[in-house]
Amino acid sequence: MLAALVLLIAVVVLGSTAFSAIYDNTPGGNDFIGRWQAAKNLIADLESPLGEESTKNYHGWMVYRNIPEWKENSGFMLPYFSIIPYLPFGLVNGILPATALWSVFCLLGVVAVGLLSIKLSNWEGNLITWPAFILLVGFGFPFGLAIWNGDLGILAGGLILAAALLIKDGRAGIAGVAFGLAMIKPGLLLLVFPFIVLWALFKGLGTFLLNCFGTIVILSGIGLILDSEWIMNYLRQLLSDVYVWSPTSSFQIFEIWLGENGRNIAMAVTIILGIYLLLEWAISFVNNEHHFLWTLGLTFLISTLIGLPTDIDHQVLFLLPVLLIAGAWEKRWKGFGKWLSLGFFLTLLIGDWRLVFGLLNAESETAMFHLYFSLPVVLLVGMVWTRWWYLRLVELPGERWRSFRRRG
Repeated sequence: MLAALVLLIAVVVLGSTAFSAIYDNTPGGNDFIGRWQAAKNLIADLESPLGEESTKNYHGWMVYRNIPEWKENSGFMLPYFSIIPYLPFGLVNGILPATALWSVFCLLGVVAVGLLSIKLSNWEGNLITWPAFILLVGFGFPFGLAIWNGDLGILAGGLILAAALLIKDGRAGIAGVAFGLAMIKPGLLLLVFPFIVLWALFKGLGTFLLNCFGTIVILSGIGLILDSEWIMNYLRQLLSDVYVWSPTSSFQIFEIWLGENGRNIAMAVTIILGIYLLLEWAISFVNNEHHFLWTLGLTFLISTLIGLPTDIDHQVLFLLPVLLIAGAWEKRWKGFGKWLSLGFFLTLLIGDWRLVFGLLNAESETAMFHLYFSLPVVLLVGMVWTRWWYLRLVELPGERWRSFRRRG
């Protein structure tokens, strides 16, 4: 396993270096490059990443080689304090070493998300399923895309899972800090944040809530000290983003794919899934913490299907529902369940890449539809299928949750 990890790191570093070399003297880059430049400017001149000058220059560093005129309003697109993870890399001179180091950081982040998902789901695996899962984490399309894009959602996703694990271990105070820090990527928490906050309210986790909101207030306050207008600039960029970026929600993608009927279909899907998710939330509020974990995985999936802006990179969080499904099969059917999990992992790995290669020559809107929705739909079916088994496996060894009311 260690040899495979070292090899994977080496491949990512080499690929990232080549990628950076291509873009060094041309417009464009991955998500990291523009924010790395913003971090350097902040360190050298205290220039706000959300300021007018940074916004003016930012679009030349985005993922497209030739930025179209209608994307000229693009910018940092994150809260001021989201620059913090980039600051150490802003001390590195040169795109090549900075991007290589960030890629390694993202790779380790994806591995950490996988390990946290294993710990939360209590998935044990075996010699049959472990190799397939490692391949899925290392080479699965959404996870690889997140690494190549240098997406901050990897770190935010890891913080969300870490917060859940800390809650599970009875350390609600530290969990609140971790969850507050996850706000560095707000787009990842559009549904997760209200769910966990409401769940914590029902469970009486006052320390968690206090530390969570306290962390957000402190980070926002530091940003206001450095740039008193960052909140307005951030909101202005978000409003511009709604209009200038390519479709990233089910409403937009369905409408492009099927016309007016597509928007109606998207509305119906949103209403049905929204009502179902609210019902599951309500059940988890008055149920055991085992149900909370399953509902958290369900929320990860449905948040990409009900009209909210999303990104394929956010699917790195899908490792948790993947393992919840596989774990339910293996506990329910023992030996057969392990082979079923093996086929499941390989199908997700090969199927997603087969879909990508098959759509390379297709219309971009059609490709976008399949890439955004295929994986969450498959996993949603699996979660609903295994719901009955999983929610009744409460007292399995290693899965007993602590009492939060005493420790919260």
